[in-house]
Amino acid sequence: MKSLLAAFPAALLAVPATAASAAEPIWQTFPSGKVHFSVVESVSPRATWFLGADAKDRPVARRWDGRRFHRVALPRTFAKGYFSDAEFSSPKSGWAVAIADRKTLVLRWNGRSWKVSATLPESFGAELGVVGPKNVLVAGVTTSSQDDGNWRYDGTRWRKLTTGPSLHSFSGRYALDLDHERTLLRWTGRAWKGLRVPGTAGVFLTTMAARGSEEIWAVGEKGAESGTSHLFHWNGGRWSRERIPLPTPISGIEKIVPDGRGGLWLSGTRTVRDESSDDFGPVFLHRSAVGKYGSAGASRDLYDFDRVPGTTTLWGVGSYGSEWKSAIFRRR
Repeated sequence: MKSLLAAFPAALLAVPATAASAAEPIWQTFPSGKVHFSVVESVSPRATWFLGADAKDRPVARRWDGRRFHRVALPRTFAKGYFSDAEFSSPKSGWAVAIADRKTLVLRWNGRSWKVSATLPESFGAELGVVGPKNVLVAGVTTSSQDDGNWRYDGTRWRKLTTGPSLHSFSGRYALDLDHERTLLRWTGRAWKGLRVPGTAGVFLTTMAARGSEEIWAVGEKGAESGTSHLFHWNGGRWSRERIPLPTPISGIEKIVPDGRGGLWLSGTRTVRDESSDDFGPVFLHRSAVGKYGSAGASRDLYDFDRVPGTTTLWGVGSYGSEWKSAIFRRR
């Protein structure tokens, strides 16, 4: 039987050192040609997934095994479309959501191959939350012009949830409530319970990351046009709040990832407005464990990124250079 994995050495993809890479030697760039990756999910040092599509909208999945990339086959029924999210609980168990032919596909990885687990109504960016082996959630599925629904897999079948919050920004047993944007939620095992975050009056929580009940980070913004973002941090005993030093008046943070050393990576978008147009660009910041912020490099635009568990290595997907060519990035 022919293997599902077609390996190719990382060395064949590496970009030669340039002035930018010489100034930032810890970044490594792997050009992906006509393949645009939109999702990265790291499970372990030997298992990091990259999901995207080529120039003809054909879905592509690649896996890094610690030494090289492998192309992994996808179900034939998923011939065109793009991925919007993925979540793995182990190298042998993972989920992904994709948009294809005006439908939302839920795919499951069993350690050997990808299978379609469910075909749900259309969405425009469905999110995935794996709360437990018998509690997998897909949020943001649209069944009508005014219905953003949650779907749940209970270990046997998928069904639409008719009650409960509109969930987004999942992180373990935590999530944010899209309907009440100042609400942080925790799954108790039976229901979603709201948690009080001091200092969120007039602030909308937009993204978060949690490491169990020991550490929680959340970003809040004071309106889409204010350009004022705050970082909320739970250290296991109390909450703290600080302002994020964004580079332009109209900027926003879209994703945060703990760096494995008590600090945090933050990515988003900056907007510079003049009389004729809006100029958009990437924001990528690092916050140290003592609260010092610094730019982590604006020469690449990260669409998604994740840290390898148990390490400080960072994988990202996005574009680079003046022509914004698609690539995979690694920071060590």
